[in-house]
Amino acid sequence: MTEKEVLQFRFILEQELAALDSRARGRETLEIANEADPLDVTQSAAARDFEAGNISRIAAKGRQIREAISRIHNGSYGECERCEEPIPVKRLNAVPWASYCIRCQEAVDRDHHEHDGDLEPDRAAA
Repeated sequence: MTEKEVLQFRFILEQELAALDSRARGRETLEIANEADPLDVTQSAAARDFEAGNISRIAAKGRQIREAISRIHNGSYGECERCEEPIPVKRLNAVPWASYCIRCQEAVDRDHHEHDGDLEPDRAAA
């Protein structure tokens, strides 16, 4: 990967991180209200669960992006963390924070599903 490509990916990652930070700051706090109506209680709980999931996904993606920026700084960006082969630029264009090549990402995802959550899955396989 050329230095110019790495700089372009760094710019993309920094823009994505700024957008995520902006979204995270704009989130309402999860509010728990005492509702009398059982339907309102159910709807409020579902809304809180949905929002909590969104917050969790934003945090995970932010962590993955910060890790990718760190890999740029230490010179390992674009190298699969598992097999150490180059991650194709086409994959990085789709998922700039990818830390695995497609083959290894599929293996990590398989391992994750087989071990019922023992491993953290990527990171948006492309």
